[in-house]
Amino acid sequence: MKKNLFFAVAFVALLFTSCYQVCYNNPLDRPGQVAFTGSVGNTTTLSTRVTNTGWSANDQIGIFAIEAGEAFVSANIQDANIMYRTATGNGIFLAGNTAEAIIFPTTGALDFIAYYPWTADISAYTLNIPVNGVSFTNQTALTGAAGQSAHTILWSNNATNRTAANYNVQLQFQRRMAQLVLTVYGGAGVPNLSGMTVDVRDLAVSGSMNLANGTVTPSVTTGTVQTNVALSPTANYRAVSTSILFPGQNLNNATIRFTLVNGDTFTWTPPSQPIASGNFYAYTLQLTDGGVILVAEGATIGDWTPGNTPGGGIVLTPDEWNVGATAVSLGAALGTTSTITVTAPATQEWTVSSDQPTWLQVNTPNIGTGDFTVTTLSANTTSEPRTAIVTVTPIVQQALSLLLSL
Repeated sequence: MKKNLFFAVAFVALLFTSCYQVCYNNPLDRPGQVAFTGSVGNTTTLSTRVTNTGWSANDQIGIFAIEAGEAFVSANIQDANIMYRTATGNGIFLAGNTAEAIIFPTTGALDFIAYYPWTADISAYTLNIPVNGVSFTNQTALTGAAGQSAHTILWSNNATNRTAANYNVQLQFQRRMAQLVLTVYGGAGVPNLSGMTVDVRDLAVSGSMNLANGTVTPSVTTGTVQTNVALSPTANYRAVSTSILFPGQNLNNATIRFTLVNGDTFTWTPPSQPIASGNFYAYTLQLTDGGVILVAEGATIGDWTPGNTPGGGIVLTPDEWNVGATAVSLGAALGTTSTITVTAPATQEWTVSSDQPTWLQVNTPNIGTGDFTVTTLSANTTSEPRTAIVTVTPIVQQALSLLLSL
């Protein structure tokens, strides 16, 4: 009797496990139901989306099911604009209304087109942007999940010729808007960026996406986008501004205005740069009492595709560095702890390195701000001079090399 009871319990547990696995992937409240998962870009990781931290709970996508290989027109569409939701943000999507869940046909196959965020307001298979009445011009909350999800448009058409034999359908979404990232430093006369606001002016603030091919078209209506500005947690002279832009424009049509908390304003017109879907465009700038200086282009942020490449900017010359001389002679009589101090503005960031670390030590840690030191670790007891190169690389300045002899 005990043996029979044991096997009965084990059998029930096995059934329970099997049902959990199947129901988790495809809750078969109706036979033939499609199960959807979603990722962004060329990854199969479900947790990647517009925020680079994951789908948010209750994110909603719209899905169209089309007869496989047929044109995206009403005669070929089996299910139109069905809303699916990821309940916990895990990238697994279930129909918002189970009665509308997409079902595979008994014969034939389906293609799927999906987009994000879902809206009921679809006309002629066109998604109007901004979506659901969210203001596109106010992007001050862009860093949070809610902020980015309100302004980023995703589209997917990778899932084709699918049948009930493989009901798990992974939708790989592509970003259809563009991103502008400005890293801003305070320079001479601008020591504090706390409270700074950034506006992107004279670019489109509305448009639409063709759901058949994912093409986003900006409108001719232009306006001002208030961007998110995040101050560096360790330095009030560095801030990063992030905004979402419509593709199909050129950045040099924009005027970007920086406004400090004291009311001082700076304006900058970017160089010519076509804006493409899915790309981010990164620039490093310095605000000085003489105006705005473009330091460099190029960066790596999240898994957006870089839209511009390093180089092409105006590189600043060293500002207020003071080492006395770039070649310094240190005799053996000076001992083993001789120190040279290189002075720099308190807000100047730098990295520094020595090519002869066994006897010439540079500032530890080798990244910091303001002044730094170069110290000899041992005296030169030979008759021949020895040299070392200390390379100082200001983060927003031109590199400075010191040739030191000991």
